[in-house]
Amino acid sequence: MPNHVAEATTEQNNTYRVHKHLIPEFGKMRMNEILPGHVQEFVRNCQKKGLAPSTIHRIITVLSAIFSTALVNQIVFIHPCKGVVLPRMRKLSNQLRRSMPRVLPGRSCCPRPRGGAG
Repeated sequence: MPNHVAEATTEQNNTYRVHKHLIPEFGKMRMNEILPGHVQEFVRNCQKKGLAPSTIHRIITVLSAIFSTALVNQIVFIHPCKGVVLPRMRKLSNQLRRSMPRVLPGRSCCPRPRGGAG
């Protein structure tokens, strides 16, 4: 995705998602042949394979970025990810949320040691 700026590890993860999930599913199709129904079917197949909702969201985010760039560059004229229903992400339970440290913007999650340095 040449128009997207990302950290090196993010770029590696996105490349992995393209090669592991997207190319096997859509690689033989032309971009303008991929319709929302194809993407929705892909999402259903990911769910059947047992992929976590967060993983499916990340894969579709990559696919959506590819199609957003293609749309801007007039390679395609519809965005097949628009309107696709993604699986719901599970919310953290209240107990788990309470057990996690709160981090405020600009603050470390770890308290500073008390006392002077010396």
